[in-house]
Amino acid sequence: MRQESGSPIIQVANSLRSILESFSSSTEPPKHLRITPFASKGLSLYKDAHQMLSRYFHTLNDQGAEYTTLICQSNRRRLMLNQWIRRYQGKSAQPEAGDVLMITQNNLLLPFQNGDQIVICHLGATIRKAGFRFQEGEFRFLHSPTLSYKGLMMVDLLHLPQINLTIEDQRRLIMDFSYRMQEEGIERNSEKFHDRMKTDPYLNALRVVYGYAITCHKSQGGEWPEVFLDMNGQLGRFPQPYLYQRWYTAITRASQHVHLADQWYIS
Repeated sequence: MRQESGSPIIQVANSLRSILESFSSSTEPPKHLRITPFASKGLSLYKDAHQMLSRYFHTLNDQGAEYTTLICQSNRRRLMLNQWIRRYQGKSAQPEAGDVLMITQNNLLLPFQNGDQIVICHLGATIRKAGFRFQEGEFRFLHSPTLSYKGLMMVDLLHLPQINLTIEDQRRLIMDFSYRMQEEGIERNSEKFHDRMKTDPYLNALRVVYGYAITCHKSQGGEWPEVFLDMNGQLGRFPQPYLYQRWYTAITRASQHVHLADQWYIS
């Protein structure tokens, strides 16, 4: 953690770590999740999620996605939050220049890895292939405004709750590639076939989702000065140790300030 010593973030994190350790010791673990926020300038508690989300929207607009993020539990919730944020920004249902995205799969053609946040610099032609929608564009790392890369992104995942293609969709994409190689006289399972798989722009198009709200899982390894936590009352469906591990991960993504909505599990 890179938080200052004695910060409320570290205090809450240490409390969560102690609870996590109780699950592997003789100490009786709690029956319900309890987060005890410490009154301080480093932690804000809002009366409800709507008030907190409104604050996040203003912070995002004022400071940018480099400074703050919104962490939630599920991909379905992530999709809904990103749609809400983009509507409040006055954007259309389609991706636009300036949109923040998150990479969901390592890419072989561009230097983007799973979990990276990127920004759309420019968008070009839309291409339909194998029932999917692709779009040409120029992209840069969120924290690197000067260096950009041109490539193809898959648009479909931006509007779906999952972060990658289903097995059936992936098979459809591979079949389309096989037909294209067959037309060029390239035999399936040949060395040339496999080499072309590594460079095919459609198989290797950027797999992305919007990156204004991200799941706790995808936030691992990241850090922002201010983090907003949308961890709602559905927490009870997760095993207890996993519950506290998620909270620990989410809270320690903030280096300066954590924002929480008052919920039944806050004490």
